[in-house]
Amino acid sequence: MLRVFAWCVFALSLLVAGVSFASFTPAISLVVPMAAIAALLAWRGVRLPAALAGVCCLLALWASPLPVFRPGPHWPFTLCALAGLLLLAIALLRPRQGA
Repeated sequence: MLRVFAWCVFALSLLVAGVSFASFTPAISLVVPMAAIAALLAWRGVRLPAALAGVCCLLALWASPLPVFRPGPHWPFTLCALAGLLLLAIALLRPRQGA
């Protein structure tokens, strides 16, 4: 069941990455919770869909026409998104339990 949820999160992150190219959509705000969910999924052991969702979250941040990487009103959002992606990286690089 967890794997099905992980692949659904990945599918949603693909949608958000595609929609984030438009300047009129608030879909970029979904990057923060999706990065955190992907980190949690990677921590629980579902690594491939979590990594793919993280890549899509990065693509959504990069492709967004909002100035998220320049100081301004979007700076707290950018810090939260990058913290979620950092947690995802830590969860992905964590050694496996049985190894």
